[in-house]
Amino acid sequence: MNTIKRVCCLFLLMMLPFLPSCSTTYVYDNLDWLVHWYVDDYVTLTPTQKQDFDRRFSQLQQWHKNSELQEYQLWLESIRDQLMNKELSRHDILVSVRSHRMKSLTFWQRLVSEAEPHLLQLLDQLSDQQQQELTENIRKQLLKRYDRREALGRKGWERDKVARMEKGLKPWVGKLGREQKKLLMNWAVELHNLDQQNREFRLDWLARLTELRALPLSQRRGKFAMLVVNPDHFRTTDHLQKLDENRELTDRVIAEVIALLSQRQNKMALAEIEQWLQRIKSTRS
Repeated sequence: MNTIKRVCCLFLLMMLPFLPSCSTTYVYDNLDWLVHWYVDDYVTLTPTQKQDFDRRFSQLQQWHKNSELQEYQLWLESIRDQLMNKELSRHDILVSVRSHRMKSLTFWQRLVSEAEPHLLQLLDQLSDQQQQELTENIRKQLLKRYDRREALGRKGWERDKVARMEKGLKPWVGKLGREQKKLLMNWAVELHNLDQQNREFRLDWLARLTELRALPLSQRRGKFAMLVVNPDHFRTTDHLQKLDENRELTDRVIAEVIALLSQRQNKMALAEIEQWLQRIKSTRS
C-alpha cells in the first residue's frame, strides 16, 4: 500500500485520525501547503499545475470534511463505548478488532475512490519528464526502504516489527506490560515476512502505472481506477493468502493486548479517544 499512498499523496494526507499534530484543526485547514511540501519530494509542478492541484485538493478536502468526519466521530465513539464495557469477552474483543479494521479500510477506499478521478487528471497533465521524475523518485524510495529491511535479517526484522507496533500503540496505551510485550514477540515470530513479495508487487504496480501513459485517455480511465481503487487485483494468490494470515495474526494480538489492558492503560486510551473526538468536532465546526 505504501507505493500507492505515495502516488496518491496529492490528496491522501487528510486522513485525519492519523495526523500526529495536536493542533489538528490548524493542520486540516492548511493541508494544501503541507501536501505541496510533500509532493515536492517526488515531482516538480509548474505554477499552472499547482493552481489546478489547489482547486482539486480544495474540492476533495471539502468533501472529506462534509462527508467523512462525522463518520470518523461515530466510529471513535463506538470504540470508546466498547472500551468502557467491562463485560466483553476475549472473543467479543477480537470480533470488534476485526470489525474496526474493516471499517478503517472502508474509510480508506472511499477516500481513494473520491480522489481517483482528480489523480488521473493531474497525472495526465504531467510532462514525460515529470512522469519520469515521479516514477524514479517513487522507485528510489521504495528500493531504499526494502533494502534497509532486507539488511536486518529475520531476527532484526522481527524486532523491527515489534518496535513499530509498540510505537503505534504507545500514544493510546502508553508503555506495554511484560505479558503484552511477550505477545508481540510471539506475534512477530509467526508473521510471514512479505517484504520480497511486497517489493515485487509495488514495482509491478509502478510499471503498470507508467505503461498507462501510452494509452488513450478513454482506456486509461478504467485501468487507472483498477490500479488505485483495487490494487489487490494485481497481487498473486499466494501473496493475498499470506497477507490475510498476517492480518488475522495481527487482529488476534491486538485483541489480546486490549484484553490485558491495565486500568491505567484503559484510562489513557479513553482520554486519547476523547481528545480525537474533540479535534474532529472542532474541525467540523
